[in-house]
Amino acid sequence: MRVVDIEKTDILPVLLEEFKDHLRIDGADEDASLSSFLSVAVQLVEQRYDMAIIARSAHVFLDRWDIPGKVKERWWQGVAEGSVESLFCAGKFALLPVKPLISISQIDTQDATGDWQLWPAANYTVVQGLEGGVNRKSGNSWPVPECAKDGIRLAVTYGFSDTWNGIPGSLQQAVLMLAAFLYTNRGTSQTGDVFMASGVKPILSPYERKRL
Repeated sequence: MRVVDIEKTDILPVLLEEFKDHLRIDGADEDASLSSFLSVAVQLVEQRYDMAIIARSAHVFLDRWDIPGKVKERWWQGVAEGSVESLFCAGKFALLPVKPLISISQIDTQDATGDWQLWPAANYTVVQGLEGGVNRKSGNSWPVPECAKDGIRLAVTYGFSDTWNGIPGSLQQAVLMLAAFLYTNRGTSQTGDVFMASGVKPILSPYERKRL
């Protein structure tokens, strides 16, 4: 599985003015430096919580469909049930490794000759959100690639919004607080958890990965 980002909206100019208000900084002398702290804060949140704040388009490449609960929930009963791959593909929902998912514009699978074959959009619906993915419609089968690696390609858009105002308020506040903490403590050695030290960890708790 791999995700290749194609295009991301630059919303930092809007965010920069709000950040300067937050820090009570006038003038443009520090704009470049402040923008860097904002970029770092956004990247830290996205990496820590495995999600995209700023919307972007991307290609998602899969080896096979990630169908929650299949195969894991019981033992395979042998050849009488068919191949493990067939059992794995029996579910109707496939989770995607990008979140939050906004849309899917195209799904292709690669054949034995290396050509990409379109899976018609009429065969599935898109499930948006932090647990987004593909919902296979009844009467259709999951397309199976004929190559072992990266044989499924999805053109997707994911992230919370391509505008600052469209991003949830809790995330806006967390980014501003984290960037302000990094700016205020610039030049000092940070050995602890910056999310805890900056006070943003409780704000971001709804986005924590659930541990089983």
